[in-house]
Amino acid sequence: MKTLGGIILFIGFFAFFGAVLKGNSVFGPCFWMALGIYLLYRANNKEEKEETSSKPKIIESPTPTPVRNAPEIKESPKTVVAQEKSQENKEPETIGEIQSQMTLEQRETAMCMVALFGGYANKMPQEAMTFISSQAATFFGIPFNEAYISSMLARNSDSDMMIDTVVSIKSRKAKEFLLLTCHDLAANSSSDDASFLLDNIAADMGYDKLKLRQLVSAYR
Repeated sequence: MKTLGGIILFIGFFAFFGAVLKGNSVFGPCFWMALGIYLLYRANNKEEKEETSSKPKIIESPTPTPVRNAPEIKESPKTVVAQEKSQENKEPETIGEIQSQMTLEQRETAMCMVALFGGYANKMPQEAMTFISSQAATFFGIPFNEAYISSMLARNSDSDMMIDTVVSIKSRKAKEFLLLTCHDLAANSSSDDASFLLDNIAADMGYDKLKLRQLVSAYR
């Protein structure tokens, strides 16, 4: 099932971007991408359940009590606030600076994730879909042409690896742009699977449901 899902998803990726670049309807590619994602999701869940049931229970031995505890040094609230402000001041401001904090693999994978959720957005007009895809390509520094997009999708056809790479992105602004873009696409889907998938990926990126909703509300 996992192999079949990967093949269907891969074909859907190619068909989706081909349709977007040529201005054709994306309804057909959306169906195949959604089907491929569903099959991969079912296969991964099945594997996780099998691994969990097959793992032997490990009885941990009691941890010995230390003879002497070293004094714990706690930072004052002022120090913590100052450190947080210092980190905020170091955040990149321009698109070029944001891209410099990401590897090419991370930027390409982020673009593939946009395409992934674009496959669910069957209620979005074609013009809006093309605009969002073009905007994401500009943000992540990806050439928006058929030849490059096709080769990029071929390099990032493994959905599990794609999600792992997206989760590894460190730039806060890059993560938030990606999540907001995918949220707009998922909001134009007639299926609840898109929102469910986005919530899970966002949680892995450090944005639980509440934090994700607050992020969306802040940019409305």
